[in-house]
Amino acid sequence: MLADVVVPDDARDAITPIDDGAYDKPSRVEDQLRWLQAAGLQPRITWMHRDLAVIAANHPLPTTHGRIGSLL
Repeated sequence: MLADVVVPDDARDAITPIDDGAYDKPSRVEDQLRWLQAAGLQPRITWMHRDLAVIAANHPLPTTHGRIGSLL
């Protein structure tokens, strides 16, 4: 689960104050979903409003001969 400031589709929705950009560089929620998918996760948006988003992600359980294996 992660919560972050994101770049909204409509620039008027960018209302959350952030620093000068030295540390927090918001990205689009679509980019964050793509990065999580590339890491092998199954992400989904659980809540989004203006320039804030909460994303949850599951890791698919590996299987061994039809049995659920360990994640580690």
